[in-house]
Amino acid sequence: MMRRVVIAVAIFTCISMSPALAQQSQQSYPRFTINAGIGPGFNQSRTSDFANTSFQVVGGGGYNFSHSVGTSIEYQYYNLSIKDSVAQQASLADPSGHLGSLTLNGIFRIPNHLGIYGIGGGGWYRRTVHSGKATVIPAGTGCQAIWAWWDVSCSNGVTQSAAVLGDDTDDAWGVNVGAGVNFRIRGRLKGYTELRYHHAYNSQISTQVTPLTFGIRW
Repeated sequence: MMRRVVIAVAIFTCISMSPALAQQSQQSYPRFTINAGIGPGFNQSRTSDFANTSFQVVGGGGYNFSHSVGTSIEYQYYNLSIKDSVAQQASLADPSGHLGSLTLNGIFRIPNHLGIYGIGGGGWYRRTVHSGKATVIPAGTGCQAIWAWWDVSCSNGVTQSAAVLGDDTDDAWGVNVGAGVNFRIRGRLKGYTELRYHHAYNSQISTQVTPLTFGIRW
């Protein structure tokens, strides 16, 4: 329900900015751009089973080939706030985590349509988790689903060997796709609202998140 409310607010905000967006539709785009933004992060699929709605920040730069086509490279930090109920059940003392990503993306603007654009691409994703306190898991222990984030090997519902829940990182390739809208603030400075879906193909369980970003682009 909260996701729908936030997305609805974002759409309403974009519509209310229509006059400003219309003014910018005829303007040429600079060759080089930089951007930064922040906003809530909504977890999808199995990720939503383990982590709460949280926050994310993103920054990057890009190059415009034309008014309609551009490219960008971005780094995003996405907080993975592990649910208390999951932590308690899985013997995690004070767990935390985040997803870092470095992506190369194509940007496709719709000329004369109120600053609307599509964006998508792929890149490198690193999921990092901390248990808060190292915990030894003996072989033959009944598995908890979130232990996959610590790369614990399970079969037939039990651990196959002894494992330690401590700090763990998992690198993977991933893809993203989304859409947004630019609106003029002053001169070259523009604001933007953007919704994207990221899918990182981590081992055992993929990480799937949908960040909603409110930012500036110059």
